[in-house]
Amino acid sequence: MEAIIARLLEGFEQGRIKRRQLIQSLAVAATGARVLGSAVGRPRRDQGTPEMNYDSYHILDPDGWDLQISR
Repeated sequence: MEAIIARLLEGFEQGRIKRRQLIQSLAVAATGARVLGSAVGRPRRDQGTPEMNYDSYHILDPDGWDLQISR
């Protein structure tokens, strides 16, 4: 979780993401942490390909739905 937050803050500081995107991403990350804290499952990382340039994580919510957190 700390690594995700650090990457989000770095992106904001370097101008790659806007303040609104930072806040939304932090809120989603916090929600995901809360879901993980309830022993739903561990996140699965999905980096895509270098050309796509994205980084995301998938976790299952309590109802079994796939929740994707990405940047």
